[in-house]
Amino acid sequence: MSKYNDIQYLVDRPKPTKIFLEARNMAGMQLQQQKNRLLEACEKNNLIPCFFRFRFLEKKSLFFDVFKKSNNEKDYDLKPFNEGWNLYDARTNEKIDPFVLATNEPVKMSEWELNNFAIQIVRNDLENEGNEILSFCDLVEVNPQIWFKNKKGEVGWVIVKHITNEKDLDYREWVGLEKNNPQLQNCDGYFAPIQFASFDSPTLLRGGGVTVNYRGLKRIYVS
Repeated sequence: MSKYNDIQYLVDRPKPTKIFLEARNMAGMQLQQQKNRLLEACEKNNLIPCFFRFRFLEKKSLFFDVFKKSNNEKDYDLKPFNEGWNLYDARTNEKIDPFVLATNEPVKMSEWELNNFAIQIVRNDLENEGNEILSFCDLVEVNPQIWFKNKKGEVGWVIVKHITNEKDLDYREWVGLEKNNPQLQNCDGYFAPIQFASFDSPTLLRGGGVTVNYRGLKRIYVS
C-alpha cells in the first residue's frame, strides 16, 4: 500500500537485449555529436549556440473522457518554456536576449553568414521566377543547398557558393557531383556562385553595405 491508499504492483521489466543497449548507446552518442557540432560551428563562425525550449504538459482525464475526445484533440499541451525570445545559451544554460547582445561595433562576417546570405539571394531569385522552394540548408559542408520545384512541377537542386574571385565562377568544378550521389540523379542540377564586395571596408562586416555579383543559375546536370 502506498501513502495514497492505492495498491501498487511491481512489474519487472525484461532484461534489455544486447541490440537494445547498443542502439541506445548509439543514439546517445549521435545526439551528443549533434550538440558538439553545434558548439563547434558557432565557435568557428562567431555565433552563440541557442536552444528554444518547450514545456510539455500531459492532460489528465477521467476514464469516460476518452470516449468524448475528438480525433483532433491532443492529450497534451506543448508551449514555449517562457514568453518572449525563449532562447538559452547551449554552453551556459543562461537566457539570451538578442537586443542586449546587439552591438554597433564592426564585426567581420563569418563563412557561415556569407553562405547563408548567398542562399537567401538565390532563394529569392527562384521564388521571383515562380518556383517553389522545397527545402534549403545553410551548413557550409552540405551540398546541394537548395531543392526547388519549377512551374512544370519538376524538382531541381542548386549548389550555392560564396566566391571570393572570378576563377571560382567556373561551374565545371561541380560537374559530376551526382555520380556519387544517386539521390541527385533524378533531378536537374544547377550551380549558383555569388560574390560580395563591401562599399567602404576591405572586409565584409555585419550590417555593412555590400554589392552583389550574381549572374543566375548555371546548369551542371540534366536528369
